[in-house]
Amino acid sequence: MNDQDEDLAQTIADWEHMGATDPFWAVLTDPSKSGNKWDPSDFFRAGQDEIAAVLAWLRGIQIQPKIPGVAADFGCGLGRLTRALAEVFGGCDGIDASPSMVARAKEIHSSEKRVRFILNTTSHFPDLSDSTYDFVYSNIV
Repeated sequence: MNDQDEDLAQTIADWEHMGATDPFWAVLTDPSKSGNKWDPSDFFRAGQDEIAAVLAWLRGIQIQPKIPGVAADFGCGLGRLTRALAEVFGGCDGIDASPSMVARAKEIHSSEKRVRFILNTTSHFPDLSDSTYDFVYSNIV
C-alpha cells in the first residue's frame, strides 16, 4: 500500500468513527451541536443557505451554472448539500468515501428521487466521464 492509499484508508476510518458517534456534527461542527444535538431540519436548512450563498456569489462574479442540470456534491456526508443542490439543479449525486455516511444518506433521503449517493473508496472515479456533471461542489473535504 502506498502513502496515498494509506492516507485515504485512514481518512475513511476517521469518517467511519465520526459517522458512528455523531454524524450530523461531524459534517457541520457547530460547538453547541456536539453530542448529537443537531435538529435535522436545521442541519438541512444550513445546506440550503450555503448553496444559496454560493450561487449568489457566482452570480456576483458573472458565472451562471447550467440550471437545470446535474450537480455533484463531492464529500457529501449525510447529503446536506446534495439535497440543496438537487433542489436547484433538478438532480445531484452525492459522492463520499465513508460507507456509513453514504448508507445513512441513502436512508435519510430514501424518498427523494432527485438525489443519488455513490460510495467511492478509491482516489479516482473510474465510472464518471468528464461530461457527467454541470456543476461540482465540495466543502470541508
